[in-house]
Amino acid sequence: MTLLPFILVIFAAFLHAAWNTATKSIAHNKAVPYLGFLFISILALPVVLIQPGATGTIVDYWYLFLITGIVHASYYLMLLYAYSRYEISVIYPISRGASIVLPLAFSLVILNDSLHTGSLIGITLIVLGILVKGFHTPSQSRSVWPSILAALGVGILVSSYVVIDQIAISHGIDPYLYIVGMYIVFSAVIAPYIFFGRSNDVKEAITSLKRYSLFIGAASMGAYLLVLIAFSLAPLGLIVALRECSILFVILFSVVFLKEKITLLNIISSLCILIGAICIKTL
Repeated sequence: MTLLPFILVIFAAFLHAAWNTATKSIAHNKAVPYLGFLFISILALPVVLIQPGATGTIVDYWYLFLITGIVHASYYLMLLYAYSRYEISVIYPISRGASIVLPLAFSLVILNDSLHTGSLIGITLIVLGILVKGFHTPSQSRSVWPSILAALGVGILVSSYVVIDQIAISHGIDPYLYIVGMYIVFSAVIAPYIFFGRSNDVKEAITSLKRYSLFIGAASMGAYLLVLIAFSLAPLGLIVALRECSILFVILFSVVFLKEKITLLNIISSLCILIGAICIKTL
């Protein structure tokens, strides 16, 4: 991997950790991130539509935009549910690790694929890290497991949209157009729930939480775009492994900004998940 994709992926990991930390801080309000995504996508829409062939691309690959929009809507709701119930220093590493290990487990059990040594080591480390996070606070184990299951669900959805992303880029769809199209579909799918089911959240977001909306929307789109650009500059496995360093950024942000208490066992389990992800993608 050359220096440029390395810098792009590291900065993308930083942005991803930052917007997730901001989302955790206002997880009670389901409208704040949504309005940020909606505003940024509407702002960017005219820029991508003037590109030659943009309309034709949307017509030709409408099904990819639709599928990824629906998957992202499910991801959004599941993520906010998990963040509203437990600490980001637990939820985020689990969801990132699960997004890598669950597809491998599926291929091993259902498709009878063979896995190399690096994958087996990585799966073991990730599963160990997840179990440690679930059991390291016995007094809270009953309340934390629904959140851990939600984090695992987020991981499934992440792995799903990553596959869709790869298909879209392989078809030559412009990354800018793809991201904006995805956010537009996502916004349309989830709009009834936000505007009719969470109207009080919308009012609070507009009146007092606008800065969170703008930051989350811009950082999310920026992180997504940087990774898609990096896909064309370096091997996929290296990119996916490197961007998992966002786990380290989240641990740091959770202490500095959210004042979460991080135990040594929590740090070790997060490192297990991070190293496991790197083993799977690089060994």
